[in-house]
Amino acid sequence: MSASASRAPKLLLKKGEVHKEKFDDDAERRKEVHGYLIIFFCNALSCVALALYVTGQIDAKQELQLEILFLVFKCILEMATGKFGWELMLHHTAMILGFALNQLPSMECWAWITVHQQLVHVPFAIRALWRLTLPALGYVRTEFSWRRRGLINVFWISWMLTVGYRTPLILANCVLGFYGASMLWPAVAGFFMAVTLASLDRSWTKAMWPRPGSAAGPSNDSWHLFWFHVGTRSMFVVGFAYACYSVMFDVMPERLPVAIPYPAHFETPVLHCMAGK
Repeated sequence: MSASASRAPKLLLKKGEVHKEKFDDDAERRKEVHGYLIIFFCNALSCVALALYVTGQIDAKQELQLEILFLVFKCILEMATGKFGWELMLHHTAMILGFALNQLPSMECWAWITVHQQLVHVPFAIRALWRLTLPALGYVRTEFSWRRRGLINVFWISWMLTVGYRTPLILANCVLGFYGASMLWPAVAGFFMAVTLASLDRSWTKAMWPRPGSAAGPSNDSWHLFWFHVGTRSMFVVGFAYACYSVMFDVMPERLPVAIPYPAHFETPVLHCMAGK
């Protein structure tokens, strides 16, 4: 692989996403549509597993088992469509190994945190649908279609909520495990995982951040930009606050006004589970 090719992902994250505005023929357009549909379908599978988990139909270990099956299926699909590469192989291998490690009895108290990281698939599924509303694909006429603007607004709400929630959740539970249950190595591993995810979330956010004038017409671009900044930052704060509150509830439930429901497979609070009580 050439040096310029290896730098391509980094350049993409720095400059932002690139969407085609014109296709040479209908076959190329259909290929682009099929690619976005595959992305949506793969993320939607994870959303189904998360829905089963949230409704108590499966526990954390079972949710991660489904994620492993979905990743294997995704690998097969990507190889069949010619989209599989070294970067995807490394990503999928690392994810499968991580999900498999969460099947160990010693990871029972941490598996649910890994499940909650999969919430990122919800905004990614929505964004895949939004990409299908690119005017060049022919399904909507303009950039300012209500369907296109509605999907991107829902995406940013769910994305910033997830970004604000998942990394603080890991860090807070690392601190909880270290000071409350004297768990050193899981806390250290969790810390580095949180730093990695925070870096990825920051890079992805910068790459997906809308260009000036891309979400509203010239007459109301400044007004839209104001509310966009207010909305995205508010959702980040809400996600961050919920992560902190859920951990505080594990430490001092009697002092907080509203209970945070734990996953169905927990019979004891997380701190007690970590302590082996």
